[in-house]
Amino acid sequence: EDYEMKKKWRKIQESKYFYTVTCLSFIFLLMGVLVFIPDGKNKEAFQSLWAQGRQAMEQENYVVAVEKLEEAVSYIGNTVGEQEFELVKELAETQGKANFQEEAAETYTRLLNAGENTAELYIKRGLLYDQMGEYSKVLDDYQNAVRADPYNQNVYETIAQQLEAQQHGNEAEVFRETARKFLGSS
Repeated sequence: EDYEMKKKWRKIQESKYFYTVTCLSFIFLLMGVLVFIPDGKNKEAFQSLWAQGRQAMEQENYVVAVEKLEEAVSYIGNTVGEQEFELVKELAETQGKANFQEEAAETYTRLLNAGENTAELYIKRGLLYDQMGEYSKVLDDYQNAVRADPYNQNVYETIAQQLEAQQHGNEAEVFRETARKFLGSS
């Protein structure tokens, strides 16, 4: 049995494709490593774009801010560390200010999928869904916000205020009543 395995392995090694596949695998591995290791130039470009995006936000030029922040985000790929989280969060907020609600909701979803399941993100995405008229998603996000931080009175109150602002007074009262019963607050 051992002899047969060695014989099969030798046959694979002698195959005309073995060397090509091995070399290509090594090249792809090396390219992947190089892409994920940021060099100084990329880091400078990333920080410069982020600064330009912030400057455009301060000038209330939200469309330009979105462009610069999206370009900065393109340097970080799929990893979201603490610094990247702040950048992507700024991008989502700026997309909302620029009236790019769908894009902002997608950006918040990216953060939530990256494991940043905070009540704040669910509340902000819920407000965007409300503005887009997707009310079932609004309630899902508000319920997820409560699940993310169930003992925080401010979460319930923020949700209630947003629901009232969007003319959903009955639902706002449900969140307030839940807070009173669950947290024992008045």
